[in-house]
Amino acid sequence: MSKRNERRIEMTVEVDAPTEAVWKALTDAEELARWFPLKAEVEPRVDGRIWLSWEGEFEGEHRIQIFEPERHLRTTWDPMTKDDSGPTELSVDYHLEGRGGRTVLRLVHSGFGKGAAWDEEYDGVHTGWSFELRSLRHYLEHHHGRDRHAFLLVGPKTGLTRAEVWERLLRDGFGAALPRLSEGDRYTFPVGEGESFTGRVLDHQPPKQLAGTVDELDDGVFRVEVFAARPHLWLATWRGDPAAVDRFKEPWRKMLERLFPVPVA
Repeated sequence: MSKRNERRIEMTVEVDAPTEAVWKALTDAEELARWFPLKAEVEPRVDGRIWLSWEGEFEGEHRIQIFEPERHLRTTWDPMTKDDSGPTELSVDYHLEGRGGRTVLRLVHSGFGKGAAWDEEYDGVHTGWSFELRSLRHYLEHHHGRDRHAFLLVGPKTGLTRAEVWERLLRDGFGAALPRLSEGDRYTFPVGEGESFTGRVLDHQPPKQLAGTVDELDDGVFRVEVFAARPHLWLATWRGDPAAVDRFKEPWRKMLERLFPVPVA
């Protein structure tokens, strides 16, 4: 695919941590599993690999093209075909720059086609990085070195629009009616059985995503996302009791089954 016919995602986040810590969070399997996937494997070298898994829901292996410690990492995905332009290879570049003990991380995810067939992939990845870079920053600034306990629930393909899935999930599932929230705002979100989560917003892009810290889980993280017409629920803690996270898993699974009972083949 010609570079002129591609889209790219560019995001920058400043992290109150040295470049060594940020680099390790990107290239060490144990560190990756503390902010990004649920499981990871890494061969940290040029022509090595990074394997990421969300326990059966999502899984993928990336090849390492550039490995310049504390400066530049580039990984590539297997070629994807979305339209008649043929297969294209997507790449993710991580550029690190130290600034007085802090690190500026610039991410460039490139290779998305400009055609409509690529819109959903591009939009979903853009929303995903909006959360994941904030998750990386939150981990390094508040929980560095601690193992994370988390779960991910994904509902079926619904045949509904993203807005319809979002409204059904928040209104009929959680009973939430949220105003427009900005990063850093305080929020309160009902989570069932008369309970609520409170914390600070990490990202709010209705009808795509709501993510925030969770005071009740010792500064854990809560995320609601709608991607490819499927609802996604994520809950994690680093310092809190794992049982306090796990007790939401089955009730939320049943809620998804009740709200979205008929998968679309």
